[in-house]
Amino acid sequence: MAAAKCAANRIYTVILIADKSDAALVRICEPIAFMSIFPYVYHMVESFHVTDNDRQIALYAGMITSSFTFAEFSAGMFWGRMSDRIGRKPVLIMGLVGTAISMVAFGFAPNLATAMIARALGGMLNGNIGVLQTTVAEIVTKKEHQPRAYSIMPFVWVFGIDHWTGYGRRFGPALRELPGPLRTQLAVG
Repeated sequence: MAAAKCAANRIYTVILIADKSDAALVRICEPIAFMSIFPYVYHMVESFHVTDNDRQIALYAGMITSSFTFAEFSAGMFWGRMSDRIGRKPVLIMGLVGTAISMVAFGFAPNLATAMIARALGGMLNGNIGVLQTTVAEIVTKKEHQPRAYSIMPFVWVFGIDHWTGYGRRFGPALRELPGPLRTQLAVG
């Protein structure tokens, strides 16, 4: 009897992880979108030639970085209500597509204003945090499995921060070796 209960719990855990793996993949996109620019955003702003003052460049880099989180904070309630109306999956897919479009727009931004708008657009279209928490609550119905389920999302966030910031740090300097027109288009100076 105890062995059957233990086997049933293991099977339920495997099903639970399979259901939440999609949520984890959606969750990792936000730290990638948010943190991957940190290693090179200063140099990107510097390449816009807005100012020669290092403090002003750092200020503009901070404005670009914070525009994502401020817009995400501002739009979070909207996406929560929208997911109640049209469903969780469509909202999560819209968030992923919006994040992808905004990252491409940010990568090809020719000036500071375009970069800030692209980052704000990315934050505005990425209301996935609250929707994912609700999705996890709907997937995990057994109380004893909820602590494990809710611990996966912060783990995925930290994984995204650790790995993708490192990729930005590695690839940022490599972009300086590209031929002139492509390097100019990618705004790496």
